[in-house]
Amino acid sequence: MKRCIAALVLALAGPSAAFSQDACPTITLDGPTKPVPAGRPVVFKAKVAPPGPYGYDWSLSRGTITSGQYTPTISVKAPPASTVTSTVEVIGLPKACGTAWSISAATAAVARRTPAKKRP
Repeated sequence: MKRCIAALVLALAGPSAAFSQDACPTITLDGPTKPVPAGRPVVFKAKVAPPGPYGYDWSLSRGTITSGQYTPTISVKAPPASTVTSTVEVIGLPKACGTAWSISAATAAVARRTPAKKRP
């Protein structure tokens, strides 16, 4: 139940949010606040304070993790004009603290090129 509440709090709080509980570390997830241009990587970061020997296991609603799986920071290739939700399971936290948190970011549509007008 605590994990669900933490995930809901983070989902509602937006691109940067934190969760804290007595004797539990503070988990902060960061992601883009504006749509990421099509073709550019979407970067998500998890921060645990105080730091510790934690593991990170990321999953996505769509797209592909291109680097960083099992680390605090991932880079994601996501489809244009979409929203990608990343979920991180922080391994090594006390069981009472919850283990998974999510954050979402948008990608922009592909820019359409307008043909150049011919000069007379």
